[in-house]
Amino acid sequence: MPNSTVEVIAELAATHDGQYRQGVEAIREVACFGGANAVKFQWTSSAEAMARSRQLMPQNYALLQFPLEYLGGWADVARAYGLDFMCTVYLPEDILLVAPLVKAFKVASLEACWKDFLDAHLVYGKPLYISTGATNWFELEELLEYRYTYPQVRLLQCTSIYPANSDEVDLEAIRFHHLDGYSDHTRCLIAGACAVMAGATIVEVHARGFDTQATNPDYAHSFDPVELGAYIRNVRQAEMLKGDERKTIHPREVPLRAHRGGQPS
Repeated sequence: MPNSTVEVIAELAATHDGQYRQGVEAIREVACFGGANAVKFQWTSSAEAMARSRQLMPQNYALLQFPLEYLGGWADVARAYGLDFMCTVYLPEDILLVAPLVKAFKVASLEACWKDFLDAHLVYGKPLYISTGATNWFELEELLEYRYTYPQVRLLQCTSIYPANSDEVDLEAIRFHHLDGYSDHTRCLIAGACAVMAGATIVEVHARGFDTQATNPDYAHSFDPVELGAYIRNVRQAEMLKGDERKTIHPREVPLRAHRGGQPS
């Protein structure tokens, strides 16, 4: 198999149920079953402050507030398994706390148009992935201009519905708007592969460990480790099927050229 160029991010979100050891086990399961390039968590230093920012109730984000030391431990575990570590935060003051731990930052769709927040990430010189769910045409154009100004920015097609139906994901937007990738909220095993065929070089997909409680808010739109493995194999297969943009004669075709019709005998 050729070298893989599509980056697959396993988004573990809050599927650890607030338990450190469960997060460790989820990383191990992603590494053993999935074949992802990176794992990503979400964190806030204050569920109340995050809720005020988003004008929602604090209980929506209770599982995202846990000791920062958990993230540091998970980052070490991820690196031990050869996985990059990423994290999404929601408050400007939290960026500097996670910056030393991450290979790249990820900004969620609801913060995608908060320019000061985006700028605060760029200070650290690390790649910045931004989901574009719930953005209109004008807002997306501004984000495309932002990416042009800051080459470390990566824009992901996203539909902010959990889980999203297949007729709500709009994968052709990747090709049409020249987006970098896709943040998947479906439960469709071929969605990431289809995104690759539409031009995605980054696929973020929600995953969970075997021990995640069914009552967890991320459970319904997350793949278990076995499903994640199948999902990523589809992504890798799509990479091979897509090939490159040029029509080529493959080595195994060459002998057949001597037998084409209409040639002089």
